[in-house]
Amino acid sequence: MPDDPLILPFKKFAKGDYDEGDRNLYIVWRGKKCLYVGISKYDIWVRWFYRNHSHIEVEADTIWHGHSPIGQAITRNLPSSYRWKIELRYVPEDLEAEERKLIRQLRPLFNIVYRNKLSPAENRLSRTLLGDTIG
Repeated sequence: MPDDPLILPFKKFAKGDYDEGDRNLYIVWRGKKCLYVGISKYDIWVRWFYRNHSHIEVEADTIWHGHSPIGQAITRNLPSSYRWKIELRYVPEDLEAEERKLIRQLRPLFNIVYRNKLSPAENRLSRTLLGDTIG
């Protein structure tokens, strides 16, 4: 039986304090706004914190460096981003197609590929979360 979706506060996810099971797709939420949709064929936590091109590098458990736009948004908004949610899902077939579909449907701020152009309000939110005060 496939794993049910698992929704965690980002802080709990970052600690690895959960059972990932066979989940292979993740969605980052700030309230009701989708920030990012991604996939990992092996281990989502490793994708975020350990693998080459990880979203976030953790130094001594307390210093985080964001490497991707979503990683930067999380690190620049600590500690409030600890409360953002990450939803882990299992997708049995065609993982990439499901990722594309969800990006088109949810309009995440920090996915670039497969997403339609951001609205002016979404652009402002994106710049705010990244700490960009220009414009």
